[in-house]
Amino acid sequence: MDQPYPDLPAGVAGPLNLGMALGMTQAFGVIAGRCSAAQAQTLCRIREEKLYKPFTSDWREFCPRFVHLSAAQVDRIIRLWKAYGPGIFELAQLTRVSEATYRELEPLIRDEALHFNGEAIELDPENARKIAAA
Repeated sequence: MDQPYPDLPAGVAGPLNLGMALGMTQAFGVIAGRCSAAQAQTLCRIREEKLYKPFTSDWREFCPRFVHLSAAQVDRIIRLWKAYGPGIFELAQLTRVSEATYRELEPLIRDEALHFNGEAIELDPENARKIAAA
């Protein structure tokens, strides 16, 4: 990858490039959670509206062939979407969270923050460790 500031001294350019790369990584993490939620919503639409029917009448055949996931995997994604909406996908990008754990945490999540022990922990990559600890 090209260095965005090649004319800066290495002592300044190195930390600046690292900071930019870390910021990009964090942004991708946030976007990935929202993309996962959008993917789940779209898969739900495909199944419920039977948009796959012109290509195959069998959902179990459609999923591996066109989505590149098993029907069981897609059904699980859809079930999570229907049960919890985008929140579970967004939190899963920050920390590994089981469905059972999310179910316990869900009432504590509001205004894009986890409210725990009197503290509002913003749901962003910088707080991933803090969220996991909570």
